[in-house]
Amino acid sequence: MLGIFGNTPFCKRTPPRPQACAADLVWWQQLLSAPIPPHRLINPFDISDAYAFWDASTSVGIGICIGSKWRAWKLRSDWKRKHRDICWAEAVGFELLAIALLTNSTDSHLIMYGDNQGVVEGWWNKHSNNPEVNLVFRRVHKLLSRTQSTVYTRYVASAENPADDPSRGVFPHISLLLPPVLIPAELQDVILDYSHAELLAGSSSKPI
Repeated sequence: MLGIFGNTPFCKRTPPRPQACAADLVWWQQLLSAPIPPHRLINPFDISDAYAFWDASTSVGIGICIGSKWRAWKLRSDWKRKHRDICWAEAVGFELLAIALLTNSTDSHLIMYGDNQGVVEGWWNKHSNNPEVNLVFRRVHKLLSRTQSTVYTRYVASAENPADDPSRGVFPHISLLLPPVLIPAELQDVILDYSHAELLAGSSSKPI
């Protein structure tokens, strides 16, 4: 931002996305107004690997796998709004996996695998060029703050991602279904749980 001002530092500028800019300023105001917690000295820790994977497909939906367990959601037909694209759908898969993983784990340092570099590396860099992905990252940060946890993303090739099948509607056996995952309010108008009948129709005995 500072680079565009050049020799006119006091020239008024118009934000490229006024509404989004206003929301960003409110978020930062709330964050910076909160009491600053004391900095803790962190002892060496182990990172827990539950073999947790996420994936998304634009044609069907989102899938996650934790060990041999899985779950999937459909994307509504009108999900491509605003700046929502495949990277956003992948970020939502990352968020749903984080919710499922932290609901069923007592570990505070967890590793998660995905095959979308935009999300994997965006999490490393603490931001994305997609504003909708950044909103997903904010919700994940709030979740981690509540649970006092940290998640680490790692890239995995699509061919080695067990969540690829459920994201495309090819379901493992229904006996391996994960418990229901609470869908954040911000996502309830764009994703849906598969019905029991749909899961039975799509389930297979293919191992994951």
